[in-house]
Amino acid sequence: MQLQNWFHLDPYLRIHIIDVLGKASSFDIAVQVFNHFIKISVKKDAGMYNALLHAFCKAGKLEAVDDLFRDMKQSIRPNHLSYNILMHSYVKAGHELTKVVSVFKEMYLRGVKASVASYNILIAACATGKQAWEARVFFSNMKKQDLEPNVITYSSLINVYVASGDVGNCAAALDVLREMVKAEVMPNVTTFSCLLHGYGQEGKIEEAMKIFQTMKDLGIEPSAITFNILMTMYSKSGHHALAQSCFHEMIESGLEPTYVSFLSLMYCFKSVGAYKEVTPFVLFACACH
Repeated sequence: MQLQNWFHLDPYLRIHIIDVLGKASSFDIAVQVFNHFIKISVKKDAGMYNALLHAFCKAGKLEAVDDLFRDMKQSIRPNHLSYNILMHSYVKAGHELTKVVSVFKEMYLRGVKASVASYNILIAACATGKQAWEARVFFSNMKKQDLEPNVITYSSLINVYVASGDVGNCAAALDVLREMVKAEVMPNVTTFSCLLHGYGQEGKIEEAMKIFQTMKDLGIEPSAITFNILMTMYSKSGHHALAQSCFHEMIESGLEPTYVSFLSLMYCFKSVGAYKEVTPFVLFACACH
C-alpha cells in the first residue's frame, strides 16, 4: 500500500476511507489502512479512531471496540462521539446499566461534555434491566443540562416503560407521549410501535386500536414491525378477524409480510380451530419466501 507523491490525503478523506471500508464490512482492510496512516506519520486524530470504532461496533466486534478505545486513550483525548460509541457497544452487548454508566462517568470526569445522543444511549440501556426510574432520572438530568430531548429520547423512554412489563406502565408511557407532543417533538413509527407493544402486553386491545388510529391520523405510515405487533396482539387475544384484516391492510400498504406475520396468523387460526382458513396463508407464505 503506497500513496503517490502527488496525492494529498486530508483529514476528512482519511476518516471517510476508514468509514467506507467499515460500512463495506472490510474490517481487516480498514485496520490495515488505519495502521498505514499511522506508519506514514499521519497525526492520530479522534475522527480516524471514531470511524474504526463505529465500524467495529456496528459489526458486533465489541472486544475490538474495547481494545481500540484503550489504545486511543494512550494517544489522544477521546471526544463525546468516542464515548458514545463505547456506551452503545455495551448496550448492544446487553451489558448491565452500571457498565454503561461507568463510561458516562469517565466522560464527565475527563471534562468531555455529554450530548443528546449520550443521554439517549443511557436511557436505552435502562430497557435491558427494566429500570424505568433510572431512565426518568437520566431524562431529568438531561434537561437540567439544557439539552433538548428529541424523538429518539422520548421513544427510548417509552420503550423502557414498556420493557419493564409492570402493570400500569402503559399509562406512564402514554404520559411520555403527551409530554413529547407538548414539547412539539413529532413522534415517529418507532414511538408508536413501542407504545402498541406495551398495550399488547397488557391485552388492552381497544386502547391499542385508538393509538394505531392516532398514528395514522398524524400521517405516520405503519411499518412491518407495527403490523406484526398488532397481529400478534390480536392473535393472542383470539381476535382472528382483526388479525386477518390487519394482514390485508399490511399487504395493501405495499409492505411485505415477514415470518412473524405468518406465524401470528397461523397461531390465531389454530387457536380457534379454523384450520381451513389458515391454508391460503400457508400457501401465500410459501410463495413469498
